[in-house]
This record gives sequence, structure tokens and C-alpha cells, in this order.
Amino acid sequence: CARMVWQVLQSLALMVSFYVTAGLFVLIVLGLIAWYNGFSIIRYLGYIKEELMLTIGTSSSETASTSASFTAVAIPRYASSRSRSSGT
Repeated sequence: CARMVWQVLQSLALMVSFYVTAGLFVLIVLGLIAWYNGFSIIRYLGYIKEELMLTIGTSSSETASTSASFTAVAIPRYASSRSRSSGT
């Protein structure tokens, strides 16, 4: 029984370290990139908060990645518009 508890605690520590590492990456690395390009990563994360919670809750990004959320933040669709306009 003690061994099983130890294994659960090790798994929990791994999960916590993953989420801490991912959070630090987003805040530090992507935050610096966002700051360099003139916008706040914190405000952007606040904007997509519902999609993030849905993704974390379901452990899948497929549920939250709709085309509406990408067009709402004005991310251009270069690939689709270029292929239609050039005829290729």
C-alpha cells in the first residue's frame, strides 16, 4: 500500500512539474516575444481563458480550437487565401 501511495505521489510531482514548466515557458519566453511585438501575453491569455480551461479540463486541444477564435484575434489565413487566389 505504501508503494502505491509513493507511485501516486511521484506521478503527481511529475504532473505539477510539467504544468509549472509550461507556465514558466509561456510567461517568460512567449511573454518576451509578445512584449517585443507590442502586446501583452497576460491580456491574451485572459482573452483565451475559456478555451484554455476547456483544453486543460478535457486534456485535448481539438475541443477548443475553433476557427472563430482565430478570426476573433485577427490572425490572417495566408495559406487558404493564397491557394484560392493563385489558383493552385
